[in-house]
Parts: sequence; C-alpha cells; structure tokens
Amino acid sequence: MKIALSQSYLMLIGLLLIALYSCQQEIQHPNIIFIMADDHSVGATGVNGNSLLATSNIDKLADQGMRFNNCFNVVSLCGPSRASILSGRFSVHNGYMRNGDSFDRDLLTFPKLLQQAGYETAVI
Repeated sequence: MKIALSQSYLMLIGLLLIALYSCQQEIQHPNIIFIMADDHSVGATGVNGNSLLATSNIDKLADQGMRFNNCFNVVSLCGPSRASILSGRFSVHNGYMRNGDSFDRDLLTFPKLLQQAGYETAVI
C-alpha cells in the first residue's frame, strides 16, 4: 500500500525527528536552517541539475544538509502553502484556504515544537 505524503507533512516529520533526536542528546542542538524560496521550479538550482544558474551557496547547503527530493505541493497559493508547511495540516484542516486569510496562531507548528525542544527560532 502506497501512502502519498504532502510536502508539508514530510518537512514537518523531518524537522520533528531532528528536534526529537537533539532533545535526547546532551550536546548542543544542531543548527536548523529552513529556506523557503518562492516561485521557482525544482530545476532552478545547480544541485538539481541546472547548469545555467550559479547557486553555489544553496548547492553547498543541500550537499551538507537534509534534502527532500520527493515532495509535492498540495496547494499552489503562497499563503495556504506556507500555512500547511508550518502546521503540517492541509488547508482545509488549518483554516488558511486563500491568500489573505488569517493564520490560526493557536495551531501547533514546527517552530513551536522546536522552541519546546530548546531551540531559539526566527523568521528572516
């Protein structure tokens, strides 16, 4: 039986595993950098095969970090997609259906889970 997971769920699961693993360690937490780029295809970076664009810093991060190579976006609108990534829930379950909707700040998000695990989080 195949189970299709959305990009949001895969990212949330990966980050949760990192956070849980680091909670069990008595060493300093590893740094987690989550980069969300807007409006480019999978082939827009050198690490994904594009030889026309110079993306050496992104390529280096991808080579030394964690990559999600088989992920799919379940909603193409910016706001709902980001709300799904933050909450790990489909838009119909997190309430953010259209750009301009308000995000329910009471929802459990992966930054909140990371904070509970001792991380300091920021959005830049």
